[in-house]
Amino acid sequence: MSSNRGWIKLHRALLDWQWFSDANTSHVFMYCLLKANHKDNMHRDTLVKRGTFLTGRDLIARETGCSVREVRTALKRLESANVLTSKTSRQGTVIEVLNYDRHQASDQQNDRRATNKRPTSDQQAPSNKTEDNEETEKNTPSGGSGGGELFDEVDTPPKKQAKKKAFVPPTMEEFVAHAIEKLPTHNAEWTLDRVRSCASLQFDTYVDQDWHDGNGKKISNWKTKSINAMIHKKPWSFGAAKTAKHKF
Repeated sequence: MSSNRGWIKLHRALLDWQWFSDANTSHVFMYCLLKANHKDNMHRDTLVKRGTFLTGRDLIARETGCSVREVRTALKRLESANVLTSKTSRQGTVIEVLNYDRHQASDQQNDRRATNKRPTSDQQAPSNKTEDNEETEKNTPSGGSGGGELFDEVDTPPKKQAKKKAFVPPTMEEFVAHAIEKLPTHNAEWTLDRVRSCASLQFDTYVDQDWHDGNGKKISNWKTKSINAMIHKKPWSFGAAKTAKHKF
């Protein structure tokens, strides 16, 4: 029997979320909501708390249909947006959906809120559907103010917690476009085809190294780091020479 039973709650505030229109990022976030434990569980003597789950990038890629690279980028963006965190453990990667209780308020919590709003015997009950809908909006998982701020508040951590902006890797298109803009200014031998070839290889190298440089240091400014790495390469080694002087 499948273990994928039950359901999760989604608020319409998701439609206004900054990453909703990005297919891979929203897909991976939805996957994390679906996979997160709805209650604390034990896994091989390790407590896996409500709102978290054990996984790995390869597993996420296999179950979502995304590539490992797309999963890695999506997770980086979700962490940067302060929507989730991921930590490596001996059992695998532990992903925590931040503010899980606000996303997935229990029925008991909703019942208590609804009971608090229920009219007493000497009060007049709501007389029309509009009033009922207003009460429903107040009893959403996001709290008394409705769901409009659900992702806004999640995406904007308190200033005292914002120490350093998390690194968000570029897409291949962004990486190549930056190289096309910058490399020819250093050496006219960098033709369009050569830049594309060199930048694509450099991008793949950074992805394989999980965005660390050759010394194992985490890359914080990919634009500066990539150009500094590529300007020392020989342009003619990435395609036919622009002039005859490089033909032997």
